Amino acid sequence: MVKGLKRLPYEITLAGKLRTFCRILIVLALLVDLYLAYSGISGDSVIGCGPDSDCDKVLQSKWSKLFGIPVSLFALPLYIGLIYSVGLFRENIEPRKQRHAWRLTLTCSLLVLGAAIWFTFLQIFVIKSICPYCMAAHILGGAASLILILKAPIYKPQHRGEREKRIYISPHRAKKRLIFAGVLLALLIAGQIIYSPKTHIVKSLNPNPDALPLTNQPQPTVLTNAVISNAPTVTPTPPTLTTNLQTESGSTSITPILQNSDAFKLYVGGGTFQFNPNEVPVLGNTKASCKILSLFDYTCHYCREMHHHLLELVGTYSNRICIINLPMPLDANCNPLMPRTPRAHINSCEYAKIGLAVWRANRSAHSEFEKFVFEGENPPPLEKVRAYAENLVGKDNLDKSILDPWVSSIIKTTTSLFSTNALYLSQGQMPQVIIGTNLISGQIQDKAVLVEQLEKQFHLSK
Repeated sequence: MVKGLKRLPYEITLAGKLRTFCRILIVLALLVDLYLAYSGISGDSVIGCGPDSDCDKVLQSKWSKLFGIPVSLFALPLYIGLIYSVGLFRENIEPRKQRHAWRLTLTCSLLVLGAAIWFTFLQIFVIKSICPYCMAAHILGGAASLILILKAPIYKPQHRGEREKRIYISPHRAKKRLIFAGVLLALLIAGQIIYSPKTHIVKSLNPNPDALPLTNQPQPTVLTNAVISNAPTVTPTPPTLTTNLQTESGSTSITPILQNSDAFKLYVGGGTFQFNPNEVPVLGNTKASCKILSLFDYTCHYCREMHHHLLELVGTYSNRICIINLPMPLDANCNPLMPRTPRAHINSCEYAKIGLAVWRANRSAHSEFEKFVFEGENPPPLEKVRAYAENLVGKDNLDKSILDPWVSSIIKTTTSLFSTNALYLSQGQMPQVIIGTNLISGQIQDKAVLVEQLEKQFHLSK
């Protein structure tokens, strides 16, 4: 019996205040984990995590799932187990139940702490982005687990007659629990390393071709015409973003249309986007009947991967494909959907303006410019990009082209299209590629994904 507490029927192995503190930490971690699990299952973005933000990168990465299941789901039974077992460390609970509770507590605590260390390592050194929600769950759960591990009564009574009266975990049992938790963590890590889940989403642009137009809601005015000679005749307006836009039939109507051999037209949720391949940056043959649309950000890591996939497509299909390739900055300075500019995308509006201005000033120099910008893992500093552009087309020509209304018109069009995809299709990941009637968004690890869609939608063969 603990000295000074002889009046109690059983000994106390975890003080009341410390027990309450640990349970509060675990409950908070559980609530955060529930929210992350819901987000992972529903596909909804978490609050405060804009497209391609740090938390978005973490939650959209391969490490956020195990065999297609959000990893946060695996933590739920551990937190529930801890809440239950820690609640048994009271003076009115018999020693036998408390001994079992401590064994469960030690196992769950080792797993929670080990997982917290693993996923923190991934965020810092592999993904190189921090998700505040994930870190909150790791810190809360990890702190409670560390306290419980340190307070675990690991010893073995010397006298056999005391064992039924004392609350303890024998060193042998503690060792077995440690090995068991280590094996489970090793399986988790191995599974995540070996398993390669899809990091992109393919979504039909027109899930219901009979969907009625939107009613009783603000209509997005995105009627644009990228067939611009000297100045835009129609200025695109980004859609008014709300969170509850629906059609009367419960779905949206989004249909890509090729009006003729030149025009590429998209009807998206009540608005129209139209591009003429002869008047906007493209990869491939502007006269090809197979036309697809690519939205990218020069500062987006996955967009940089996509650029190389697109170049390979052009090499594979030669003159049979036309890729309308337009910048869509993830920068709040020119993108109304972004509540703030993520650190990785600071100045992406300027990168986009320079890229479009180079094309506007000298189309033949544009491919050289993009080769320079897309060459490394990260884009060159903005000053170097501007200097390189000035060397390609001349400083005066570049300055004049940047101020051309056509440049801002194209950016308004692409950000409007991106906003509409996010609003109507819940797809705010980048890059985005529209092939036929499908929108592909997110990281594409292999160009085979694009090839499959081209063969399916346009019956192209290599």
